[in-house]
Amino acid sequence: MGPQNIERLHALDAVRSGALLLGIVAHMSMSFWPIPLWPIRDNDPSGTLLTSFLIMHIFRMSLFFVIAGFFARLLFLRRGALGFIADRAKRIGIPLFVGWPLLFAAFIAVIVWSAIRAGAGDALQPPEGQPGLSWRTVPLLHVWFLYLLLWLYVGTLAVVGFFHLIDPKGRIGVAVDGFVRLIVKTQLAPVVLALPLFVFFAFKESWIPWGGVRTPDIGLLPYLPACIAYATAFGFGWLLHRQIDLLSVWRRWWPLHLLSAAVLSALCLRYSALAENPAALADMSLAERLLSSAAYPLAIWTWSLGLIGLAVAFLTKENKVVRYLADSSYWIYLIHLPVVMAFQVLFANVALAWFVKFPVMLALATALMLVSYQVLVRNTFVGWVLNGKRIPGRRPQVPAATASPAAAE
Repeated sequence: MGPQNIERLHALDAVRSGALLLGIVAHMSMSFWPIPLWPIRDNDPSGTLLTSFLIMHIFRMSLFFVIAGFFARLLFLRRGALGFIADRAKRIGIPLFVGWPLLFAAFIAVIVWSAIRAGAGDALQPPEGQPGLSWRTVPLLHVWFLYLLLWLYVGTLAVVGFFHLIDPKGRIGVAVDGFVRLIVKTQLAPVVLALPLFVFFAFKESWIPWGGVRTPDIGLLPYLPACIAYATAFGFGWLLHRQIDLLSVWRRWWPLHLLSAAVLSALCLRYSALAENPAALADMSLAERLLSSAAYPLAIWTWSLGLIGLAVAFLTKENKVVRYLADSSYWIYLIHLPVVMAFQVLFANVALAWFVKFPVMLALATALMLVSYQVLVRNTFVGWVLNGKRIPGRRPQVPAATASPAAAE
């Protein structure tokens, strides 16, 4: 891997951390939604923040899983199968199985606190007929992505091992590389990559346009659309690492991709109104159904490739601020949900407009979590688990994104 390729990894590390940090923005907005889908309600709801969330939801996690697949192959080549498994067990398995109980306890504590402050203690009683805790109902919260990553690692290792057995000379891999290069060079990648999810949406009658990829945060068996969307993204990222020079294609074409993404997102917004009108949904023509089913997955991939291209165009050189945020993003994302919810409770009844309150809440929460990273994580055992070894007070002299790609490897 030459110097040019190493430089490009700074951009992908920035994309990875950006996808995680956008999650904080998205979750902070949820108390401002004008629809009652979040347990904490702000006194100044905002349709603008709901729309912003819906747009971020289109691409954020698919973009993350593309980068995850890319760095997974990088790690696999560097450490081999056994080293890969050991590293993933430490950096993904430990945060999931040790962190989840603590995060769930904090989540419940904030919900109870919110209900007490609102004088709604009776609301803490579970609804009659509520199913008990089981493998089908366990709430994974926002760390569902770690659980899904473990599934993807196991599946990818199985696929790699299978093809190594049936094709030890790698002819199939060469053919796949040629296909990937073809669709990237001809700008057909968004269309081809959107096909699996399009097929699911087009033939699933209960799918609501704009609902998109349902977050697989409940139960230990991931939802089929999430498996389709994120396995496609992860697999493409893995294959992309085989031909890193293809990143230069998106560096040139990012304006067109992002323009297309904006148009497709507007189309998705148009169809989102149908979610409030079941009769209109039932009366959709075949053409409308196909168009709505295609718009969402196409928006996923035009956003994703456009943002990767934008990062490669402008973030190939190391930037200390971006690097620090990239280092801290994994920790911040892991702890952010109860922190965000605590600020939502504190500010819920503050007499300020949402456009003043929201950025203040976001800034305060982010500052608090950055301080926690610097004090509790950066040069500690926790940081070693999450991001790899660090020497206190010194920067490791290794390429960015290869030293501590954390959850996105």
